[in-house]
Amino acid sequence: MTDPGHPAILANNDIFGYEIRVSRGILSPDNLSLLHGGPVPGRRFVIVDGGLSERLIDGLTDYFAAHSMETRILTLPGGEACKRLEVSGDIVEQLEHFALDRRNEPVVIIGGGAVLDVGAFAASIYRRGVPYIRVPTTLLGFVDAAVGVKTAVNHLGLKNLIGTFYEPTLVLLDQTLLRGLPTRQVRSGLGEVMKIAVGCDPVLFEMLEAQDISNATRWVSSTSAMQVIVRTVESMLRQLQGNLRESELTRLVDLGHTFSPAFENDPVAPMLHGEAVALDLVITATIARNRNLMPATDLVRLLKLMRGLGLPIELPTLDPEAVWRSVKERTRHRGGRQRLPLPRKIGHCVFVDDLTPDELRSALIALSPGSHF
Repeated sequence: MTDPGHPAILANNDIFGYEIRVSRGILSPDNLSLLHGGPVPGRRFVIVDGGLSERLIDGLTDYFAAHSMETRILTLPGGEACKRLEVSGDIVEQLEHFALDRRNEPVVIIGGGAVLDVGAFAASIYRRGVPYIRVPTTLLGFVDAAVGVKTAVNHLGLKNLIGTFYEPTLVLLDQTLLRGLPTRQVRSGLGEVMKIAVGCDPVLFEMLEAQDISNATRWVSSTSAMQVIVRTVESMLRQLQGNLRESELTRLVDLGHTFSPAFENDPVAPMLHGEAVALDLVITATIARNRNLMPATDLVRLLKLMRGLGLPIELPTLDPEAVWRSVKERTRHRGGRQRLPLPRKIGHCVFVDDLTPDELRSALIALSPGSHF
């Protein structure tokens, strides 16, 4: 499945309009994946996450040199701080200085989810859209930012307020790029994996229960980790198929994304995206249990797995009003209805529109430190 000469294709052009390939060792000179979509020799504009190791960036430079490619490498600071209109404007300016051929020189974007988002957004607005290739380098990027067609930047204190739907020409998943990923980054990615497992894939949930993630940095490079990644991406694609541009706003993939913005935007101790999603899942499951929708045994399984994965299950100190404001903002985003996914059991959800502030507050109290939940 991960032989450079025979990459696995998880999404194809016939169905999605773009490809997601699993291809190991994309910086090896005999792997031509990064040259997709344009002439060789030729030119490429490459956007790189500044958080990547010097070894990887040097390897990227050597790769293109080996194929006699002229490259312009633009390094961006990783993390949410780079998802700004100003940064996207800077990218557009650099693309114009490079005199990019708008059809035959695909932009290559390599990095974590934030860099993938802002880079893709810039590609979507420059000359009404130029081709681009996504290469995630974090677990979160593998299972979330690289999978669909959304691009975005943050604005006015809101995540992803400005964005487009614009598909890449190619997504490359190379597990070797995850080597040395910090433990916290791995666990953040697992928060998004949990979203899919709890929302629509009980088999994935069982796969996670069988994992030994005591050493997260080592685990993410393992064969079993790649099996989890592939299963997650395939499940995500099934949910997105036919609804890539969100013509239907009642979506299972919105599980974990109703309360989480409050924790990501916490001015005192902001969480990583996957950590906030995981905590959102616990709140959502608590509400479902309080409504007698979710069996107590399933809630126990969920909390046990969360602990095993090192994900948060206790609330930070945060005003409940801030969490409710997140609900109201998401309701507006979802066409005036909450469309809140609640797990009926592991792998299955129902949608509700009648969550109240008091009901949310009760769930938050149950999860507060010292509650013995």
